Amino acid sequence: MFSYAAPPAKDDPVKRTVAELMKQFHSLYKEGEYREAEVCAAAAHVLAPDDPATIAAIQMARKRGCPAATVEKSSGSECPCAGKAHR
Repeated sequence: MFSYAAPPAKDDPVKRTVAELMKQFHSLYKEGEYREAEVCAAAAHVLAPDDPATIAAIQMARKRGCPAATVEKSSGSECPCAGKAHR
C-alpha cells in the first residue's frame, strides 16, 4: 500500500481537507470498508481533480469493493467529477 502524506498547507483549507479525506480513505480501506473509502476518495478527487493519488484511491476501492465480474464489465473511466478534464 502506498502512503499519501502530502503536507497540508496551513493557509490552504482545500489541501488540508483533501489530506483529511485521504487519511479517512486509508483508515476505511484498511478496515475493509471499500465503498465508504471510495466515497472519501471521490470527495477528495472533486476538490483536487489533478491529484493522481485521489484517482488511484478511487480505483483501488472500486477493485476491492466490487465483485470481479463487475470490475471487468465496468469501463473504469467513470469519474466523480462529472467528466471534467483532468489535465
